[in-house]
Amino acid sequence: MNHNTVIQIQKVLKAIEENIEEPLDRKALIEMTYLSSTAFYPLFRTLIGTSLKDYIQRRRLSESCRTLIGSDNNILSIALQYQYESYESYSRAFKRLTGVSPRQYRKAGILTAPYGPVTIIKSQTKGDLEMNRRMNQDEIKEALHANSGFLLDIDIDEFEAINRKFGRDAGDFILSELPNRIRALLNKHALSTDVIRIHNDEFLIPLPKNNQLLSILVDGILSRARQVFAYRGNEIRLTVSIGITPYETSQEWEAPVANAKAAVQIAKQQGKDQACRL
Repeated sequence: MNHNTVIQIQKVLKAIEENIEEPLDRKALIEMTYLSSTAFYPLFRTLIGTSLKDYIQRRRLSESCRTLIGSDNNILSIALQYQYESYESYSRAFKRLTGVSPRQYRKAGILTAPYGPVTIIKSQTKGDLEMNRRMNQDEIKEALHANSGFLLDIDIDEFEAINRKFGRDAGDFILSELPNRIRALLNKHALSTDVIRIHNDEFLIPLPKNNQLLSILVDGILSRARQVFAYRGNEIRLTVSIGITPYETSQEWEAPVANAKAAVQIAKQQGKDQACRL
């Protein structure tokens, strides 16, 4: 893919972040690039994994999580702050993304990042320039520089098949409910580390350097993922694959992330619904 084309998409992503609480005209965003709307929309979806409209909505909802936890503002004012016309429309969209209502989220008092800003990453493979996307990059850096330990990469097996069979709303429910199940397991073991979403269906978890605890948590995550997800009368079943790698705070953060991703690919090749440690 042409590098200059990707730069145009990055300009749009930057403008969205800088104006996340302001009205955003999608036509004006596209006009920031040299692309026609016909060319822009499919390119954006290919690179980012969702439409421009959905990306803006999910980023606003994710940022509103911070305001819900970090302020005493009433929920209607937060809805209006993030460009929703009513409490009802905001609450419906919020629940689709997080699995709970804004009121329930605030009551829980735990800040999560359900849909972080996307960063487009260049990589060179066999002479070709590849573009990958990664969410919550700053959160990943901070977590890996805090303590040494093990890094888990958790990837939902055949997630697109779930979207095709049950619809994208069901997929969004899975993407909120699965990390909630994992957080409950972490809380059970008195761990405050978060489940960091890095791709549409992929999460990272930094864990303490404790082999016995690692084994317990990996088995627990695999088991909780297998439990039925009930959504609008449907029983959705899935599995995850887990990549594991040790990391040190002295390392560049990209290295353990790459190692964990490589491990999860090996786990998938070995039959999915299992873990691989590198």
